Amino acid sequence: MFCFAELAVRIGEHKSCSFKSTFKMPSRHFESRNSHMFEKEFEIQEPLGEGSFAKVYKCIERATEKTFAVKELQRIPNFSEVEANEEEIAIWKDLKHENVVSLHRTFSNNSFLYLVCEYMDGGSLFDEIVGQKIYSEEQARSIMKQVSKK
Repeated sequence: MFCFAELAVRIGEHKSCSFKSTFKMPSRHFESRNSHMFEKEFEIQEPLGEGSFAKVYKCIERATEKTFAVKELQRIPNFSEVEANEEEIAIWKDLKHENVVSLHRTFSNNSFLYLVCEYMDGGSLFDEIVGQKIYSEEQARSIMKQVSKK
């Protein structure tokens, strides 16, 4: 079973699509930084979302006052989950795309893994699609064009 990161996508550049959103991408590998460092360097703000495996919060970097999002994953001491988390981080670190949020830092402790990433206003792509009664092929094409462009 893979653990999926919600990667925000800058959608909305095309006139048929007027929202910012997220999609889910599997990812592996992380630098271990103690979560006490996370608490010293970042202040957690309001929750942004919650999924089956993680909670996402808005956070502020204390040194720069820059806003980020932090994904808090509960660590499950099971090989496949650890491997999935490492894969998620490795892919996210290597993923450099103007329409996908970037991974900024990672922290961990015995209970949680914290993934600090670029903050984007807006909801999730999944929620946007599910919330519409009809989702046209033109809308899907517009999103795919933006996500797949280099």
